[in-house]
Amino acid sequence: MIYHITNRRGLLEFLTDRPSNDSFALYTASSSEKLSEALSASRDADAVMLVWKSEEDFNSLFDTFVIVVPDQNYQEIIAWAITYIGDYRPLTSFFHVFPFSAIERFDIFEAISAWLPRKILDSFVAAVIAEAAIQTDWRSSHRMPSIQSCTLTFSFAATKGLYQGLHPSQLVDIAERWDAFRSNKTNPSRLSADQAISFWLVATSAFLPGTENSPSNDWIGTISSLVRAASADNYALYSDVFLQHSKIQMAVNRFFESTHLPRERLIRVLDDCVRDIVSTDAPPPLKEATIGLLIAKLGDGSLSYLGLALDTAGDLICSPLWFAFFCGFQKGFDGLSGNNSLGRHLVRKSAIKRDIFNKSQTHLSYDEAQILAANRGGEVLFSGFGSVLDVELVPGVTVPMPNPFRRAEEEKRITPPDQARAIRMIREGLFLLERPERNGAPSRQDTARVRESGELFSDPEKPDIDNEPKRTGRRKRNT
Repeated sequence: MIYHITNRRGLLEFLTDRPSNDSFALYTASSSEKLSEALSASRDADAVMLVWKSEEDFNSLFDTFVIVVPDQNYQEIIAWAITYIGDYRPLTSFFHVFPFSAIERFDIFEAISAWLPRKILDSFVAAVIAEAAIQTDWRSSHRMPSIQSCTLTFSFAATKGLYQGLHPSQLVDIAERWDAFRSNKTNPSRLSADQAISFWLVATSAFLPGTENSPSNDWIGTISSLVRAASADNYALYSDVFLQHSKIQMAVNRFFESTHLPRERLIRVLDDCVRDIVSTDAPPPLKEATIGLLIAKLGDGSLSYLGLALDTAGDLICSPLWFAFFCGFQKGFDGLSGNNSLGRHLVRKSAIKRDIFNKSQTHLSYDEAQILAANRGGEVLFSGFGSVLDVELVPGVTVPMPNPFRRAEEEKRITPPDQARAIRMIREGLFLLERPERNGAPSRQDTARVRESGELFSDPEKPDIDNEPKRTGRRKRNT
């Protein structure tokens, strides 16, 4: 990597008139630590670091550098760029801009691999479909969600973060920012990231290195043991999972012992088991995971049983996510091949390897969006985008998000007019339609004026229509 340290004025001059590498002081850094040391050693309180992957990229016609700034000046520099660099607005839609602390926290300049096995990550794609079904009220439409609705879920953001190499604990950052951005919407989501984060943290913890022999004295350890037993697809392992929850253990044993029954009778057994599990005093996440496992076993991994999982969930709102996740360990799993290969499309969108030196593919970052939202001019800027924005929640994880200002603008356009004013306008229109002069007769004002002057039908050749006797019956034929 090569880098150059400047300040705001130097950044503005660089964007205005690109200098050649001969007149530009470039330095080489072999690691992220060297970049951190160089930026820390700078005595300029307004320092800005520009980083390129190589000197060849510096000479490229495209702006493929990364901007790194000290943490204390991060928001101030973004606000300054919004105000003074009009040609690059929003700034993060053209360049990757990161605070100093994000270099090591998110391994920005390192080539990292996923923490979890690929099979586990592919199973999480089914949870994306399940959350989209919850958010779009699948029970009323009875149709699988579209790929657009799937990409707008928190589960898609979490899955993409895991594919990009984030540690599962860093999903908390994504959850906080996802909820904060969605809070600007008028209609809240049916499943918030704060509600779903427990599923993601517990489900991923079972596969982290060093957790295979972790004790299961609490409910988190119990769920981790349940996940590992499901991934091994070994019934014998389930017997030691619920040692502290005997009623749940009895319900699970009764269901597995009834798997030889016909499907209709097995569904009735499932209903009884679910009622027994819900009636216990176990923590809700443990109930959700157990119910999700039983439904996944009932359907042998088919997502066509998602409707049953939604109907059975009740207040246990995350049980459809557990159902979809456990489907990935069954032999009949169709999450990647069913519904026109919806799962495969989601995998392709999630598993794209990041290259932080590529040109920014986002509309703006989360931090710049927050600054714009607090600015009065932000609404004008946001309204220039469509109804969906590509927002970089954390470095390297860009997901579609509803445009809150665009939605507010559309709601303003469809706001109904004042009811009293509308009724008054309708009455005035009806009055004008009923005016006599529209039908060829004189108006009331004209009739009164003519009668006062005595000139009504003064022409002797005109018959007096009002005094002429009315004819009735058939007209006589002249002979």
